[in-house]
Amino acid sequence: YYPVGISDGCPADAFGEQRWLKSKTLRPAPGFAPAPTMVTHYRYTDLPSASPDRARFLVLAQESVTEEGQSEPLMTIARHYNDDPGSTFFGRIKQKVETVTGFATVFDYSYELKDGALCTHITLTAQDGCSSSKSIWQNMLTGAETKTVEQLGVVVETAHDRLGRKTLETIAPKTSGQAARTYSYKLTEILSNP
Repeated sequence: YYPVGISDGCPADAFGEQRWLKSKTLRPAPGFAPAPTMVTHYRYTDLPSASPDRARFLVLAQESVTEEGQSEPLMTIARHYNDDPGSTFFGRIKQKVETVTGFATVFDYSYELKDGALCTHITLTAQDGCSSSKSIWQNMLTGAETKTVEQLGVVVETAHDRLGRKTLETIAPKTSGQAARTYSYKLTEILSNP
């Protein structure tokens, strides 16, 4: 973890606590197929508070994965956030750049409030300039996904019960190719010993 106070890679915690992860090491289980030990390093940045009475808050700015003993990361993920406190979408990610062995893939995010839901539009642009997009609608109160429009325009609508569990998934709704999948839940019976 980063120490209390300002560090390279982590601004000071507003509450003076030591709680921001600096690195995580994943070691393979002994006795199985050989695999490298992977180390993930984390860097943070701070954003202004939407309230003038509160302190700034920290967000994850970058994570990089390296093989133990190596200095060059195998993968780096950099995040950029909406830092305008006056924006409805303040604090939400606006861009993510994933770089794997030198090749960058950029994810651009935009948001809108539509039909009582938060709609997130994600555009992926690869190193070669090819791009695709996806849109996700989420219930404003629960955060549950209610609709997704995939890269090829395929629509998936999802319904949930009052406990937030998925109950119905409809692919290509209101078209001749509509297909649906239902989900049901029940408590299992507990058998006592005879």
